[in-house]
Amino acid sequence: MLTVAERATRLVRFGVYALAIVGVQVAAGAAATGSTSAALAAVGVAVAIPLALMSPVWIATLALPCVVLSSQRLGSGGVDLSYADAALVGATLLALREAPWDAPVLRRAIWGAGAYMVMLSFTVLWTPTVRGVLEWLHRGELVIGSIVVGSAIGAADKARAALRLYLGASLAIAVGAIVFSLAHGFEPAYPFGVIHKNAGGTFLAAALIISIVAAREVALPRPLVIGMQVMFLVGLLACQARGASVAFMIVLLLVSARRRARGILIPLVGVTALAVMIYSSVQKDSLSDAEAEKFGSVGTRVISYETSLQYWRENPIFGAGMRFFKDPTLMRHLFTIEPHSVVIGALAETGIVGLGALVLLNGAVLVLFRRRRDPLGQAAYYLTIAHVVDSLVGIFWVAGTGTLPWLVVGLAAASTGEVVSSGSLVLPARFESIRSTDEAARRRLQPGI
Repeated sequence: MLTVAERATRLVRFGVYALAIVGVQVAAGAAATGSTSAALAAVGVAVAIPLALMSPVWIATLALPCVVLSSQRLGSGGVDLSYADAALVGATLLALREAPWDAPVLRRAIWGAGAYMVMLSFTVLWTPTVRGVLEWLHRGELVIGSIVVGSAIGAADKARAALRLYLGASLAIAVGAIVFSLAHGFEPAYPFGVIHKNAGGTFLAAALIISIVAAREVALPRPLVIGMQVMFLVGLLACQARGASVAFMIVLLLVSARRRARGILIPLVGVTALAVMIYSSVQKDSLSDAEAEKFGSVGTRVISYETSLQYWRENPIFGAGMRFFKDPTLMRHLFTIEPHSVVIGALAETGIVGLGALVLLNGAVLVLFRRRRDPLGQAAYYLTIAHVVDSLVGIFWVAGTGTLPWLVVGLAAASTGEVVSSGSLVLPARFESIRSTDEAARRRLQPGI
């Protein structure tokens, strides 16, 4: 006699298979018309069917490399959803039964995310709009859904496969960025012509951080890791994404300080190269004519900051409403666009209450993982820092770049990790084998940077 949970799981699997079969037929017909989105859908469905037959967790594992598809959208039939969002929704449904709900770190992470959602609900109730409610649900999916998916992947011991898939996708982005930059006279690279330079830079900065702090978990040969890191760094330089570059430099300095300057030479070279790139791009912006300066990246940011702060002054406690810059009923000033700053954006949308909730959300993650010394714990800690720093001059709540850190938080939440307490290092059972390996094997798994 099947239990209710087993029947529900079978029903979900049957639905996945049925949708996959229909999707193959629809995508194949659309791909014949030359649609890029349809071709990507056909590839995704073709990969999803055998993985679904093997295990639902394998489909959830694809959520990590699928974050790079945030620029591609499902735009047919009135649906405006990125492939990264769609993959996350599907992965969350499949991961609900596989998540290790009894893991203490996972429960704390979910409680922290839940507290953020409760605090944010007050701002939604203060200015109730359809866009606001949908954005509230979207943020819940980005955070809680990603944590659940990541924890299911970690509990099934698929973390290594997921991270390797992400590094492989990032390597493709690096190659695309380098080729684009060379073909366009070293202009800021838009990998494959579809990924925005800032998104590409964020993905590559995250790949560099993962390859440095989670090298033991990825467990690739050292020469291969060094080669990938060089490609990631060159690709980041090609994208000329200043926010991602600054975030990566800060994380590098923090990692070097924690490791007491071990292997500082290559990080120093990387920081110097990124600093030169940032300085040259700022100089280029400052030398542009008045019209370009006004409507360029710096000029539009300044104007959007001033306008957003004006909205906040009118509603200091609860803000002007979530997604007010997309809602004609809430826009009262000229040049109302989404501010590229997580702090100013939070104040304008959700006021002091929303900014406090955001600080609580990210602070909870940092407190959870600040003493962790295992690869996944450190990756979650440093990616959270990088995400916040990058978003100081960028957008925090966006699929893809905003999904990745929470997926890694879920990976780390599936285990207790290596915790430093009172000068001692406590290792869980899954890491005991690392201690017992010989020194030569350890050196082969160390990061190149």
